Amino acid sequence: MKTHVAVVLVESYSMSSIKNTLIPVFNDLTKAITDEPDTSLTFITFSTTVNVRFTGETGARIPITAAQYQPNGNTALLDAIGQAVGLLSNTPANPGDAYLVMVFTDGEENASRRFNPASMKKLIKEKQDENNWTFAVQVPPGNAKNYATKYGIPEENVREWEATVQGTQSAGWYADKGVKDYF
Repeated sequence: MKTHVAVVLVESYSMSSIKNTLIPVFNDLTKAITDEPDTSLTFITFSTTVNVRFTGETGARIPITAAQYQPNGNTALLDAIGQAVGLLSNTPANPGDAYLVMVFTDGEENASRRFNPASMKKLIKEKQDENNWTFAVQVPPGNAKNYATKYGIPEENVREWEATVQGTQSAGWYADKGVKDYF
């Protein structure tokens, strides 16, 4: 059995003020994931557009640098999630393989072109109905219940975080704990 993980990270302009905190937090998270045996990692960032950083990496630490992570633009959240699901769905799979999509956003959807809330909810439901897909989302304060309802993600898989230095460190801690609990 192999676990295929996609980390989907916001790179919109609003992340500029915490960029220097966010990079090491997410480098630690990608290391924790790739340190797990039989695990592959796909890493995607998004602003107005979706940027696939790498797909299907295993057993190696793949850091993101300040030169690579350049916050700008809006929030194409749904297109980024859809791209992650598409990439993981096209990964060669064996019976018993599991899929985990971890999403980190500091704002509401405002730039997607391929997906809307209804089509995203349908896609997430289809994948969750396969019983080997998990979606875990960290969202802005006051939005957890809305995201859970709007996209059909179990409430216990939606956590709020604040796009501050302390909030980013806390989000990283919870994400790392979630990865350890998942495996």
